[in-house]
Parts: sequence; structure tokens; C-alpha cells
Amino acid sequence: MVLTLKDDVSGHPVASRLTPAVMRAFQRRPWLSNLIGPLRPVEIRSPAGLIIGNRHAFEVDWRRLRRTVGKITRGLFYLELKRALPPGAGLTVWNVEEIARIEESAQQRLIDALKPSVPQVLKGDVLAYFWRVTGDQADASVWFLRFYGAVPFMVFTWPVGMEPRRPH
Repeated sequence: MVLTLKDDVSGHPVASRLTPAVMRAFQRRPWLSNLIGPLRPVEIRSPAGLIIGNRHAFEVDWRRLRRTVGKITRGLFYLELKRALPPGAGLTVWNVEEIARIEESAQQRLIDALKPSVPQVLKGDVLAYFWRVTGDQADASVWFLRFYGAVPFMVFTWPVGMEPRRPH
């Protein structure tokens, strides 16, 4: 629901059809505003850094969004592997800013790990994903999810009792 309100998603045909319903839901149920936090004014800048206007923006509750993306990934794990990810298995969700912080060589290794995967696109590109089981551990996997053609997440799963290392 919150992703339909992002600027880079507004041109997506499904998101643009959902936006009026999402706005009505916020009007009818004020408690839903807890999902996005308060609106605040922000400056809009051109690629050259010039201020071209102002608009309102909201802060995303990343903890809640990561939890939701994790649940979606658990569902996709079940869909693709025909078994549930065990309850004690680990799961880490990275948003685009976290992916950008790792070294380029590590980013390339993640991309290479997904290359043999066939992309799956659901419901008019509302969700597209690549995935791959990594190594010899059945519960170790890497997932790339993209919502509305614009909002990416990288998700890692690992077996019970194993702690992953963060790539440099």
C-alpha cells in the first residue's frame, strides 16, 4: 500500500489505479497514517542540483516494510521450493540504499549469483523477482525483488544456526 505512494512508482499503471483507493483508505482510517509517518515539506531538485519546487513527503517505516518484504519472500520461498523456510532460519532484507553501500565487486558477485535465474513477473509487473539457492545449504538463498518496476529489495535467507557475513 505504501509503495503505491512513492514518486518513482506513480507512473506504473497498476499503482496509479490503486492510488485513489489508498488515499481513500487513509481518509477513512486515520490510524493508517502510522504506516507512513507525518508528511513534511521537501525541496525538489533537478539533476544539476537546482531547486525546482516543493512538495510533501513522508518517512517510510523501514522496519515495518522490511518485515513485510520478509514475509513476501517467505511466501515466494514456499512457492518456488515447495517447502517452508524453517522457523529458525535467518532472513535479511536490504533496501536500495543498503545495496548501494556495499563495494562494487560484492554487488557484482550478488548479481552473478542471480544470473542463471529466470525472472518471474507477477500481475503486470507489480512484483518481479529473481532467486537462487546458494551453495550447498538448502535454506541459503538470495532474492532480488522489484515492486512496481521501481522499488528494489535484496533478500538473503540462511539455515538455522548459521550467521551470514555481510559482503564488503
